[in-house]
Amino acid sequence: MKKQINLYTALLATVIGFGGLSSHNTSVAEENPWQGMYETVTTPQTPDDNTYVEVTEIFLYTCPHCYNFEKHSQTWLAQEKPDYVKYVRMPAVFNPRNILLAKAYYTAESLGVLDTMHLALFKAIHEQGKRLEKEEEIKAIFVQEAGVSEADFDKAFASFSVDNKVRRANSLTVAYGIMSVPSAVVAGKYRLAPDKTQGFDNKLKIINYLAAQEYAARSPAVETPANAEAAPAEHTAKPVETQQ
Repeated sequence: MKKQINLYTALLATVIGFGGLSSHNTSVAEENPWQGMYETVTTPQTPDDNTYVEVTEIFLYTCPHCYNFEKHSQTWLAQEKPDYVKYVRMPAVFNPRNILLAKAYYTAESLGVLDTMHLALFKAIHEQGKRLEKEEEIKAIFVQEAGVSEADFDKAFASFSVDNKVRRANSLTVAYGIMSVPSAVVAGKYRLAPDKTQGFDNKLKIINYLAAQEYAARSPAVETPANAEAAPAEHTAKPVETQQ
């Protein structure tokens, strides 16, 4: 009889234990509705400016999904981006074929014409059918779209500053574990890959959520901002652009 009582007690404890575990897991899911839709970077990177929560968008100009996402991100930047978020774009550099257009991005930044040239480069490839595989082709777009002189383009394109930024982009592409685009990294530690976020709208909501959590962690007295949205009941998957 004693053995039966002990067995019953053990089974009861096990059931209670599993019940507690189930309750805990439910609690975790409620606290983080986006669990499983982003990953933690193996080796977190310290952002350049810790004043803000840095959100880095990783893209390729040759990626049609990156071009499509740009329309969503522009709306988010204009209407929803929290003041405490610093949004940074970074061209992915997976291999030597990506270097030329990465240099184009940082050349535009160096010349102060990024607002004009960023979309112009996307449109040249995806709307005008240009391949932009040669420096001269890229230069022609800078001259036509932004009024940049050929001399200024040549100087910036060949500069140490632009070259250094491309090298850093290559290093961060590896450090962040980026395997496909468009991807994003929040606070140097959370990676959002396109095959996990299940759609552009979800991606931006997850960015809002993670940025809000990071901001609250840095400022304990500050409540989690309202735009840290809960997950919707259904998700619409988007295609994924892999390495090029």
